[in-house]
Amino acid sequence: MTGPAGGRVGTESVLRSPPDGYTLLCAPQLTYSITHLVFSKIAFDTRGMEPVSVLATYPLIVLGRTGLPADNLSQLIAYAQANPGKINYGHQGKGNTGHLLGELLMLKGQFQMTEIPYRGSAPAINDLLAGNIDIVPDYLLANKQNIDAGKLKMLATGGRERLKDYPTVATLAETLPGVYADTWMGVAAPAGTPKEVVRTIATAIGQAFAMPDLRARIVALEATPLGNTPEEMRDMVRKSTEQWGPVVEAAKIVVD
Repeated sequence: MTGPAGGRVGTESVLRSPPDGYTLLCAPQLTYSITHLVFSKIAFDTRGMEPVSVLATYPLIVLGRTGLPADNLSQLIAYAQANPGKINYGHQGKGNTGHLLGELLMLKGQFQMTEIPYRGSAPAINDLLAGNIDIVPDYLLANKQNIDAGKLKMLATGGRERLKDYPTVATLAETLPGVYADTWMGVAAPAGTPKEVVRTIATAIGQAFAMPDLRARIVALEATPLGNTPEEMRDMVRKSTEQWGPVVEAAKIVVD
């Protein structure tokens, strides 16, 4: 699941489940932070859920087709500003992370791209590989093979530091100061789940994510393992809403 427009059936099922700690939701940050902002006819509201723990964070990246006349974000912005209407971008669907990152780049970089929504990452990436679209904001793991094979360009990474496997690829903030775009997977329980139950689950997750073998496997995926507390997850949800809420409002993003 990649954002608030995905996983609605699963989310609704968890929200309707007994608050006993036996049914949990594992979902990306936007499911918890902006669902109530993007759905025009909202069937559920995740704000009442009990945060348990964030499992790991991982950066978003900006991918470009091989023939794109730009090799990094700075060049992309310069080209788009000099050639209005020439650049388009694909994303996984309305209200998803790729959509929001594309809008954030335009908002902060003061340039325009034509938005092309898809139903999921795979068709967007296929069109990017075919040269039918110019860029796709997405995740590293699913695209690493194509990047390493030279079939796609990585123009920027959304983390606070450059990726260890791609030290020549600049962060977003190196071009647009203060702009970061990572995401995370978190676990939450239905509203009303007893605090002691939530704490017990969070403690177990924290212990598991402290295991060196598990941490090494997550780090190998260019992600950062966490396994933090309910309070820390609640704070991360708040910060996500503060980061992406203005983008939703500025871009007038609505999912029917």
